Formats: sequence, C-alpha cells, structure tokens
Amino acid sequence: MKYSGRKKLYFKPDFTKGVDYGRSEYRQDDAAVDLSGFDYADGSLRTGYGIVAGDLVESGSKGVWMYRKDDTVMWAKDGVVKYTDADGNTQILGGISVSGQTYGVNLKAKGKDTIVIYSENGTVYWWDGEKAHASTLTEPIVSVEAFDSRIFVAVKGDERLFYSSPYNPVNFTEEGLDMSGEQGAINKIIAFRDGLYMFMDYAVYRITKSESYGYGVNKLYLEGGKIYADTACVCGNTMIFMTDSGFYSFGGSALKPVMKEIFPLIDSSQGASAAYHDGKYFLSAKTTEGTVLVCYDFEHATLTKNIGVGRLFCIGDRLFCYTNSMLGEVVKNGSYYGNPIPKRWVSPTMDFGTSRLKCIRSVWLSVECPITFTVSVDGVKHEFVADQNTTEIRMNLRGKRISFSIFASGLEALVHPFTVCYSVV
Repeated sequence: MKYSGRKKLYFKPDFTKGVDYGRSEYRQDDAAVDLSGFDYADGSLRTGYGIVAGDLVESGSKGVWMYRKDDTVMWAKDGVVKYTDADGNTQILGGISVSGQTYGVNLKAKGKDTIVIYSENGTVYWWDGEKAHASTLTEPIVSVEAFDSRIFVAVKGDERLFYSSPYNPVNFTEEGLDMSGEQGAINKIIAFRDGLYMFMDYAVYRITKSESYGYGVNKLYLEGGKIYADTACVCGNTMIFMTDSGFYSFGGSALKPVMKEIFPLIDSSQGASAAYHDGKYFLSAKTTEGTVLVCYDFEHATLTKNIGVGRLFCIGDRLFCYTNSMLGEVVKNGSYYGNPIPKRWVSPTMDFGTSRLKCIRSVWLSVECPITFTVSVDGVKHEFVADQNTTEIRMNLRGKRISFSIFASGLEALVHPFTVCYSVV
C-alpha cells in the first residue's frame, strides 16, 4: 500500500498477502518473496508453528493411533501392540505380532466399534474389542480404508484393490478390483463423501457402489504428472492432494488448483506427507533449502522451514509427526524441540513505480520482540536492531531499487506492519 503527502511518500506493507514463490523478486506488490516461522493471517507477523517432544507414547514406537470406542491410544513397539489401561498401566494387545511401521483403522462392524491393525510386513488383524483375528491377506500393505461395511486394502506394488466380505474384515476376496495397465500402482485409498478414492501413481479414481454390478470405477484426475499419495487428505468438505503440476482441491464436482504461490518452493520429487488438523491442511515436504512445514487454512499458507518434519498424523485433537525417528507434536510455539526457530519476512525488490532515485528517510515500527530490520538499497544491505522500545529508525539511504526484511530469533514474535517514509529525488 502506498500513499502520498506533499513532498513525502509513504509505503506500508500488507502482511496478509503472505508469500509468493512463483514470481520474480522484482515486483510492485505486498506478497513476500520469502517467509518462514511467522503466522501472518491477522495482518501482523506472529509466532508460527514449531515442534515439541511428543509425550503420548513410549519413544521408539513404530506407529500410533486411537481406538475410537473409548479413545484408547495404541502404539506398536518391539513387535507388539500396546495400550494404556484405565489405571494408567501399559498393556499388550494379545494375539498380534507386527513389524515395521504399523497403523490402525477404526471400523464399525456388526454394530460394534472395532479396529483393523496392519503393518509393513503384511500382517492384518481385526480387533473386535475383545480378541484379535488374523486376516487371510498376507502381502505388505500400503493403505487400508473402511467403506460400504467392508475393508479395502492396497497392497505394495500391486495394481489390484482387495476388499473384505461385508462386516468381516479378515476374509478378503482373492481377485479384487483389477486396475492393471491403468496408471501404475495403488498407493492410497480414502473414503470421501459417497465414494472411495484410489490414488495411483498417475491417476485418481473414484469407486462408488452400484446396485446392479457391485462397484463402479470412474477417473477423477489424469494429467500425466505423478501423484504424491501421502499428501492426499480429507479436509472437512474437500480433499487436497499434490501432483507434479501443483496442489489440487476437490469438493465433489471439479478439481481446483490451490496453494499456487507455495508449490514452486516444494521439491515434489522427494515426496511429502499431510494431515488435517484444527480446520487446516498441514504439509511436511522437502525443498531445495531443506524441509518445510506448511499450514494452509484455505486462505493463507504459512511456512516454517528447516525443522526436519516427517510423517504427519492426528491423534484426537492433536497433530503429531515423526522427526528423525522421534515422535514430535506440532504446536504454535516458535521452537524446534526447545530451540527458537529463526523467523523472517522478505519483501519484493521495488522501485515504487518510478525509475528515478529514491531517498529512504525513516521507518516507523511497532514491534513487541527484538528484531533485525534490514533495508536493501540497490543490493547493499543496511541492518538496524529494534525492539519494543523502538518506534522510529532514521536513515538517509539513496537508490533506485529497495527491499525490506525482518528477522526475529526469539521464541515469541509480534511485528505489526511498518511504515516507510521516502521521497523521490
């Protein structure tokens, strides 16, 4: 935003414009060219998301989930599944043997809350609330979902989708739905609205129940780019996933590109992980600079870079992640396991609408944390230290192309939009 007085001109950024990595740094708007560690949704730069040590289960666990019947937290470790009883004691779920990463999927079967437990070694069990039942399926599993009173299973590297008998999650069909020759392997399945969505390497299919011939299969997405199934996530009334060409949302009728300003930063070849939490889409991904945690509230996308976030998942109303084999929890505290996360905002390089020489006279600030405020004039950086006692920084800097940046290194951050006073020479 820019407005003028008699001889003095003023510039004040609009932080709500967020960041845009898809355009040149030389432009005349308010979207930052780099932004990390700050939440900006309300118009000020505030403390963003970080990671704290997860206190939910034992360290070294290979999977955590919640049993819906009584909100019991279960986890896999040392080849068995454990849980905490009503007295706070750790117990072992009998009759189950697992290895590698292990998952649990809740299922309503025969009027009871039950859970399907499966692991990377191909074992699948159905816990009916009293005892475990081993399934007839033994191949390595990549995804499980409950749909139409059945359990649907995607097997690693297979182009068939297997499903169980109705209300019997341990008895699977031998042939399954054959998708061979279509678009690669089946990597993830998600129940959404009235269908089951199957994410393959290069296509998304919707499976619906048909009264006349069992199940019908229809293509939803087929653009030729690779699909990253671990980013597919139901977010209330919509679903979001990432491909080689960008992020898409789907509400039931048509695909819509989203997060276009963020996608150029993402190195999609490295894969990613996503979860829906607190009404927001969270993404953990790789970039050319390292890792990034993205929080998208369907209007703004905030980022926290270089914090080593791995697979994201929710337990109840909390968001967890695996970071270098450690269980962590995503919270808005501005730190990574107790260490402050560096926070920065960088404006585009601007000429304020004229190629003539400009003189930057002063900057008015309103901050509630220590910051370093930098003014770059024709590529030369001038740094100023400020805190809550600083209201004005006077300067006399001349140049044609100007940019501004804010850096905060503490845990807590609050920076309101600044105002620049300048004149055209």
